[in-house]
Amino acid sequence: MKSQALLLPIIFAIIATATHELQACSCPPKPSSANAVAQADAVFSGKIEKVELVVSTVSSFRRIKITVARVWKGDREAAAEIFTGPDQGACGYDFQVNATYLIYAYKSESGRLQTDICTRTAAISRAQEDLNYLGPAVNEKGACCGSPDIFSGDAVLFLGMIFFLLMMKLCSSIKPARRFITPHSNKKFWP
Repeated sequence: MKSQALLLPIIFAIIATATHELQACSCPPKPSSANAVAQADAVFSGKIEKVELVVSTVSSFRRIKITVARVWKGDREAAAEIFTGPDQGACGYDFQVNATYLIYAYKSESGRLQTDICTRTAAISRAQEDLNYLGPAVNEKGACCGSPDIFSGDAVLFLGMIFFLLMMKLCSSIKPARRFITPHSNKKFWP
């Protein structure tokens, strides 16, 4: 009887360990920078201000408050708060307060941004390959696309197209000058 009493906790520990391993996070190989940007709903960098564990009867998760520094894709305001799993066993990313990260996030079914350890999210000091691929952020002066600066990016392209179309319209509405023939020759001249 005493040996059965000792055996019961051992069996319980084995079952608990096996169950925990079944719930562990499993990630496919991380995508390339190009594929990660294409798959993400938001790509940005920022400093972690607050990490809050939220536990409910249905689920638990961590709410991350961020001071966004640069945005390559997505909405700056939406990026100020993201969600991740409660721990690495649930694929949650272990953000550290006051550290700066490059974050690849995607929208959950509820529309909130979330990330996990299966994305290319990384501390900014370990994200040089991604930063080289990304180039200037859309909120940086001289950025390629979506820049709010009127003299760069999309605005210049748009204004150039308008100018070109107006010039085409103006040139097509000008009537050609009348030709005349001099009385002493058959040569045609343009005035």
